This record gives sequence, structure tokens and C-alpha cells, in this order.
Amino acid sequence: MITSIYILIIKYQKTKKLFRREAIILMIIVVTIGYLNIKNKENNFNNKYKDTNKIEAIVKVKSNIKESEYSKSFTGKLVKNYSSENITNTKLNIKFNSNIQLNKGDIVKLIGEYEDTNYYKNEGNFNYRNYLKKDNIYGNLKVSKIEIVKKNNNIINNLNIQIKEKIKNNYSRLS
Repeated sequence: MITSIYILIIKYQKTKKLFRREAIILMIIVVTIGYLNIKNKENNFNNKYKDTNKIEAIVKVKSNIKESEYSKSFTGKLVKNYSSENITNTKLNIKFNSNIQLNKGDIVKLIGEYEDTNYYKNEGNFNYRNYLKKDNIYGNLKVSKIEIVKKNNNIINNLNIQIKEKIKNNYSRLS
């Protein structure tokens, strides 16, 4: 889109009067296509999990595991969805309470309930749904059962885990 606008400006400067009408028409077409593309993405985002409650799927762990007081969570990409064949290759925030040790890159099989992200309608407040949308994360999955299908045995990943554990152990001794 930016390239076409740049070309239009260059053409306009060279032939100011000859292509003025064509340039305006082309600009309107480009803006319209951009608008329709954004609306299509918005509708796709809103309707993807519309009728989905329970999900049984194979998921690849895409982020480090975050631990809170009540649960653990990570961002995962659906590799295979047994519940709905047409929902794959999408990302979800996944929350679980198991003591299972997961790392970035692991493949897990899980069963859980889909939850749409909450958002505030007050203008000016933080909108969590839009925040997740920019990373193409479609919602939250609260897991009831999780098991590892394949561990990520990448050397760099294992080294990263060892370094984090040493830092965590050293830090806990200081406090």
C-alpha cells in the first residue's frame, strides 16, 4: 500500500495534470482494499472460536512458561485440533495447574475449555483483547488435562534452562 502511494506521488510530480484523475481513482481503490482486508481479518478473528467451548488438541509451546500464584501459562500454537478440524495454526494463551515441566518448543496434548478474552469498553482504558490481537492470539484456554507428546531436545534450549535454574537457585540463596 505504501509502495503504491509512493509511486503515485512520483507519477503525480512528473505528470501533474495528465494522471491526476487516475491517481485519485487508484488511491481510492488502494484505501478500499486495505479497509476491506482489515475488516476481513477482524471478522475472522471474532468468528474463529465462536461456537467452540471444549478443545482437545495438539499444541506447540511458543513462549516461556509464566508462573503466577494460582496457575502457570504459556502461549501455544494449535498444531492439530481434534474438536474442530478447521481451527488450526492459531495461537492461544494456555493456563494450567499441573506440575508438569514444560519448555519452549515442547509439543503437548491437552483438553480444555476455550474462554474469550475480556475487554473493557471504556474508551482510553487498556484493552487486553486488542493487545492479544496484535500478536494473533485468539483467546484463552483453561486446561483440565495436559501431557507431553514430544520434548524439545534442542541444545540451546537445554542450555537456556540450565542457566535459568542456576540463576534462580543462586538468587533464592541470597534472599
